Amino acid sequence: MASVLLLCAALFLSWGCTCPELIFDDIRVREATITQFDPRWNTVQNTPVPTYSIHTFLFPSEPTSSGSLPNDDRIAFGNLLVVGQQTFQANGQTYTAQAVTDRPPNWIMRGDWMVVEVDSRVNPPQAWIRVAGQLSPPLSDRLFSASAEDFVNYLQSHRQQFNDAARRATPSGAGIPDSRQLPDVRIRILDAQGDDVTGSVSPPPEILEMLRTALEPAIDVRVQIGEVYYYRAKNGSEFAVLIEDIRPGTLPPNLNRMTIKFAQVPTTEGCQAP
Repeated sequence: MASVLLLCAALFLSWGCTCPELIFDDIRVREATITQFDPRWNTVQNTPVPTYSIHTFLFPSEPTSSGSLPNDDRIAFGNLLVVGQQTFQANGQTYTAQAVTDRPPNWIMRGDWMVVEVDSRVNPPQAWIRVAGQLSPPLSDRLFSASAEDFVNYLQSHRQQFNDAARRATPSGAGIPDSRQLPDVRIRILDAQGDDVTGSVSPPPEILEMLRTALEPAIDVRVQIGEVYYYRAKNGSEFAVLIEDIRPGTLPPNLNRMTIKFAQVPTTEGCQAP
């Protein structure tokens, strides 16, 4: 019995040590600019299209980092990413049904945030983003300022709101009112020689059922300038994220971009999460 009590005490102490102090005194404000994802490839000229961009944004795990923009080389040079596959027989021949995509859904993204679409003509400008972690609906108060000082003041005055937002965060932002689903994964059929025979041969229902998880639609969330979100990254870190800017680039072909300002925020929900 004593050993059990000692074990419980040790576990309690270890949990207490892993929880950060819930203070905002050391706020490191960081920024990142993410280009709209466009994996298209000109197969005739074997060159990328002018607006080609295959990076996403990966939130940092260290306070000294501002994150990174990893390229998704799995879909580089016009390649398709095979998410899942199953073989089947039809008309005495062997075929392979593949779930493929050139714009990875949330659960298989390289980074945390992808800019899927931008509309800078509306006021305020908006974008559709795809996230790999957990996202809350936007906080009720917006921040129409790019000032780091204003951002810090906003975070300090909204501590309780971030605790509430952390409890409402969902995987991929599922269920957020301004969200949508896109069927970005499709079926491709290959014959035994590797030739694409999609449309000529149909996979049986049981094969489609086996690929059902791989074919689940992606979830995108519409964001606008001035909105502030709670986000838990793939690495488990918690962030407050301000949608600071959404606009086309200056030089042609004027790539669409979104700039975010973010800082790590500790919440009671994040402290309790595994």
